[in-house]
Parts: sequence; structure tokens; C-alpha cells
Amino acid sequence: MKTIVYLCLLIGCFAATLTRAKSQPDWSWLLERTALPPRDLINDKQFIELLEKYGPRLKVDLGVNPNKKKNAAMEAAVLEAMTGEADPIQVLTPGTLVLSGCRATNCDEKGFVWIDVERRQLVMALIHFLFEGVRSTEPQVMYSAKSVACKKIPEPAVEAIRNWIRSKGITPKAFRCADR
Repeated sequence: MKTIVYLCLLIGCFAATLTRAKSQPDWSWLLERTALPPRDLINDKQFIELLEKYGPRLKVDLGVNPNKKKNAAMEAAVLEAMTGEADPIQVLTPGTLVLSGCRATNCDEKGFVWIDVERRQLVMALIHFLFEGVRSTEPQVMYSAKSVACKKIPEPAVEAIRNWIRSKGITPKAFRCADR
């Protein structure tokens, strides 16, 4: 009788593990698309859904808002800021990639997405000129993640943002992280 109970417990645990594994999202498709032109990935419905689901839900007026909404979710603002010229997709490590681009109507405003495919982490950044209703002539940077608080954002993500800013020749007036 004990053997049957243990066997049932073992089968139940195995089934629960399988269910959990199946419910984990698979982001490996991103790595398969790194050879595509960056615009194809940025405009991809699956990519947009990934950002909407796992991007920070922070709502703030950064001046880069689609449909003229005062406080758009950050992922919508980042996508809007990537509607223009896209930078080449960068694979930083075998499981980490970066997408970035500038806004179609104002290339001074830029969007950035850092993705760790294996850990399923996503960090977004935005170069903008408006914060809390105050316009600036100098660029500002806001970054955030939905999965972790600012203090827990992986250092490689923050370093990738800093490298991206430097590569654009930008010295931001402010470099802020906003908790989700």
C-alpha cells in the first residue's frame, strides 16, 4: 500500500513539474530571428506581444506616446520610439540580445530592448525629452523592467544601456530607473 501511495505522489510531482515547464514561455524563437532585418523583428506580432506581456507596465508621460495618450505604458512608448530607423540586432552573449531604433518622426528619441532569452528577462530603455510634463532640450534616459525592481536589474542590462547611449554619442541629463 505504501508503495502505491509513494508511486502516486511521484507521478503527481512529475506531472506538476511537466505542467510548470509547459507553462513557462519559450523565448528561443527570438534567437532564431536574429539574422532577420531588425525592422522585421520589431514589427513582428509575436515580438510586440512579448513586449506587451513582459515589458514594464509603468505609465508615465515621457513625450513618446502613441495615439497622443498622456501616460502610455512604457512598452508602448519604447515601441513608438523604435518606429524609424532600426539598429542592427546585437547578440551580446549566446542567450542575450539587444534591439534598438529611433522614432520615425524624431530620431533624437530612441527605444531599446535588452532580452535574456534563457532567464526570460526583458529590460526596456527610452531616450526622451519630456519628464513629468517638463520638456528638456537635453536627452534623458529612463529604463525599467517588469520582472524585477530597479535594484535587481541585471548589471549586463544596465551596462548594455550605457554602451548603447555612448554609441549614440549621447550624454543624458538624467539616467533614471523606474520601478514597475
